[in-house]
Amino acid sequence: MLHLITCPAVNTLELIPNPGGARAIARRSRELATAAGDAWCLCDATQVLAFAHLYCGECEQATPLLDVLPLIGQTGSAELAAWHWVGHAIALEDTAETQRCRSPAERAMACAD
Repeated sequence: MLHLITCPAVNTLELIPNPGGARAIARRSRELATAAGDAWCLCDATQVLAFAHLYCGECEQATPLLDVLPLIGQTGSAELAAWHWVGHAIALEDTAETQRCRSPAERAMACAD
């Protein structure tokens, strides 16, 4: 159980200074969460992995990882839902398609209300 508690925290701490290095931790977190049947930890680890790809400029690898809305729905977490939409907005920010980027950003803000 300790791994399920510490892996999400380590994922997040490693994400900003070393997004490439955070991937291995996030993948292991996903394995542990899946084995434990922990939907919240699985969503969190998956989002950390997606954001690691986003921060490395690998949007095409991040986008499929962000698409865990059914699983997020099982957790009932507005925070996870907001991060889902923030990730999609970040993935689109370099496309110059303002409206396509704005829509998920607005959805993220709506989750935070």
